[in-house]
Amino acid sequence: MPKPQTFFLIVGFIFGLTFLILTPPFQVPDEPNHFYRAWQIASGQLFPTKQDNRLGSFMPKSLIKAVNAHLDIKGNPYAKTSFKNIREQLQIKLDDKTLEFVDFPNTALYTPISYLPQAISIAVFKLLGFSPVWILYFTRLTVLFLWLLVVYRVIKMLPIFKWFFTFSALLPMCVFINMSVSADVITNLLGFLWIGNVFKFAFGGNLLRKQQMISLFLLAIFIASAKYVYTPIVFLIFLIPTRKFPKTRFFKSYGLHVCVILLAFLVAFIGSRYASKTYISNASYNQSHLVGLDVPYGTDINGQIKYLKDHPKKISEVVYKGFIHSFEMLQTTYIGVLGWLDVHISSFFIYLSYLSLFLILLKENYNSKFIIKIWQRFIIFSIGILLMFLIYLSQYLSWAGVGSEYCGGIQGRYFITVLPLVFLGLIFVPFNHKIILPFSIIASLLILLIFVKSLYDRFLLSPPKYTEIYCDAEKMFKDDYMGETYFKTDKPDIVASNGVSISNEKAHSGTHSSKTSNESPWGATFRLFNNVAGDTVTTEVWYYGNGGILWMSSNAGKVFISQNMPIETDEKGWKKLVSKIIIDKNMEGNEIDIFVESRQPCFFDDFKLSVHEARK
Repeated sequence: MPKPQTFFLIVGFIFGLTFLILTPPFQVPDEPNHFYRAWQIASGQLFPTKQDNRLGSFMPKSLIKAVNAHLDIKGNPYAKTSFKNIREQLQIKLDDKTLEFVDFPNTALYTPISYLPQAISIAVFKLLGFSPVWILYFTRLTVLFLWLLVVYRVIKMLPIFKWFFTFSALLPMCVFINMSVSADVITNLLGFLWIGNVFKFAFGGNLLRKQQMISLFLLAIFIASAKYVYTPIVFLIFLIPTRKFPKTRFFKSYGLHVCVILLAFLVAFIGSRYASKTYISNASYNQSHLVGLDVPYGTDINGQIKYLKDHPKKISEVVYKGFIHSFEMLQTTYIGVLGWLDVHISSFFIYLSYLSLFLILLKENYNSKFIIKIWQRFIIFSIGILLMFLIYLSQYLSWAGVGSEYCGGIQGRYFITVLPLVFLGLIFVPFNHKIILPFSIIASLLILLIFVKSLYDRFLLSPPKYTEIYCDAEKMFKDDYMGETYFKTDKPDIVASNGVSISNEKAHSGTHSSKTSNESPWGATFRLFNNVAGDTVTTEVWYYGNGGILWMSSNAGKVFISQNMPIETDEKGWKKLVSKIIIDKNMEGNEIDIFVESRQPCFFDDFKLSVHEARK
């Protein structure tokens, strides 16, 4: 059997690099805003720009264009891209001369510590003249290498539970998030480093020297400044017996333990005070720039804190309700729901992953049953539960409206360094069998391979090319993770987005249609792939009302064809629009977007899309 750290390094590199290649630009949760914040720091601006009730910074227009070019597939499992499209985006050159203000209020509150390696990478590759998308890929690669080297070192230094932490670090979500430019990478990296160092001195025969004590102080400071809510992880230092600390004249008994903890919480307090003053609530944010930003309606961190101070009994209640309502999402996304929560695998493999984790933990409990004591497990478990409680509470403060019952939709990626502590404290029964390790290795590799296929299918494998697609706006599909609703068609792998526009007020056939208005002018939206030069794409739709427009576009918005002149009106007042687009060489291989619009109350129904293939 290979050494666990070697297994991690090889498998982590292979699948981390594969995930990196198969995940199109900015298709990791919040990656656009993380990239903007890292770019800002790389440009020498350590603090966000706060102006006109907005929070963000000035960015090159060419960078904004590169980011926006990839956001149309975000969260929509039926929108695709291609290596050809990505190659085209790689050619968009960076132009630093023309700047535009960009809002990124959620990541603007992170300290520079959370983006130090990303910022260094961006600064270097920007200096070398690479395009924005190339810089993103190189920064992902830099972060992945750093993650691999740090976790390799952590696993190597661990005296116990080496394989358990190896498989925890190779969970698909862990590999996925840690090959991105997300600030979560640094939080995870520091968390694993802290656990590794504490366990080394708590359960190994090593004694702390002064240099190692200084390293622990620095690690605690970095953790507290990277993400304040994770600061209680420093309580793990109580696992280290006092006899292993260097003898000092000033600190006796648990004096050094307490000193590390106080320093970490002081840093966290100072950082959180700055963040609360920088933060802008939903009500105070510039309303003309609020659409699409991560500032949910009714949210106000400072107002929420005041509400909980006035109603202290609500604190445990909102955390409990949040945990209950998001438990299914938590257990699934901890193992892996990739992309913008739009790359799924069967629940069977999710449970298989948990089974392999728990089995290897039972095996390593057997090997370490005389090393780790009950009181130490209690500390580990208690800190894990405390961190879970605080993460749920922090999400409630940030993402739920003031006075809400709870905050749902909390993702497993927030618990990458937390749940291993809970499992270590919760599962303490020893069990050993020679089949456990091979089983866990095979299960880990199998699940990673399945996600490789899932990423390819989600982003790069276009659905079959149909000659005709029909949608009567009657049947719906809801993505429970993203909350998006889609219209089903007569083809199982083709849907139309903007399903929220469904209405039962009027219908050309059946009982439902897609309704537009001045507030929501966009109706059902279809995407077609695999078209070749010479193909003719024809779209028909019936509408009732005024101002109905049928749009067809390609080449990432460079080609637009609109039709607003009906060719037929039936006896009930419904009008028929027909539009055609002929694929040329420049459009070949790109997706065709078909959508309807009206700034007035209007109902669209009975969509029919036909593709007449070019003669060969």
